[in-house]
Amino acid sequence: MADSGHYGKRARNKSRQGIYVFTAEGKFLASINNLSADLVLKMMERGLSEWEQLPAARQSATVSVKPPKHRWEDSYPRDGLVLNVHSRDLPLNHDMEAERLPTWNRDSAWFSKQEAASIVPDDAKVGDEFELPAFFVNRVSRWHLVDFVKGQTEDFKIREIKDAVITAEVVKRESDSVTLSLAGKTNAQVGSNGRGMSTKLLGQAKFDTQNATFTTFKLVALGQRWGKTQFNDRRRQMDKTPIGFVFEMAAQDATPIIPGIIWSYDAPWIKQPD
Repeated sequence: MADSGHYGKRARNKSRQGIYVFTAEGKFLASINNLSADLVLKMMERGLSEWEQLPAARQSATVSVKPPKHRWEDSYPRDGLVLNVHSRDLPLNHDMEAERLPTWNRDSAWFSKQEAASIVPDDAKVGDEFELPAFFVNRVSRWHLVDFVKGQTEDFKIREIKDAVITAEVVKRESDSVTLSLAGKTNAQVGSNGRGMSTKLLGQAKFDTQNATFTTFKLVALGQRWGKTQFNDRRRQMDKTPIGFVFEMAAQDATPIIPGIIWSYDAPWIKQPD
């Protein structure tokens, strides 16, 4: 079906990315790869026109649907810690009075219930300071503090993380909860002249000790990105520019958003394709 679309058969060796209109049987009707709402609407209207020219029998055709053998959503940790991740290009010099840049994107970070429960020590008391576990810091710095603002990107390998630490201080302890103040830094570098990311982090979290779950989790990262990957559209922005990230808890009943680089996640509880 994609071979009949906007990229034609050359899509086999490149990208099939785009928006497609096709019948339930897979007959191609129209497609486009564009962010313009007006152009997408015109494409949909072309698809509708093609649909209306089909024989009535074909319009009403029934198609048997086989469930997929694998879906990443099958691993969604609904009882764990799920963070929405927002990334945005920031004005030079972090000028808060400057016009907000239009480039931003969204991702999701997943942690299982067991992982989330292990972040806060059982005996944590006010004034205690501790480092967040390596699995949490690695996942944030390698898979989520990456430059996906303008397009698909790659993770950082463990050897490319030059510095990464997130510490927590217990600022309040109640009978059934622990409140944390978070701070940290990350520095990733691919080769001597490759891409990289350097950030400082601040945040806060509240942990329910009775149910071993977080009820609040917010983390902000500000820093600089540089270089490019194959598809993240930075070939004209190789120099260091400001970037920001916000991590915040997803709603309990939220529709799963799959982490952008989930196939290389360091989590054994993520079900991989056969």
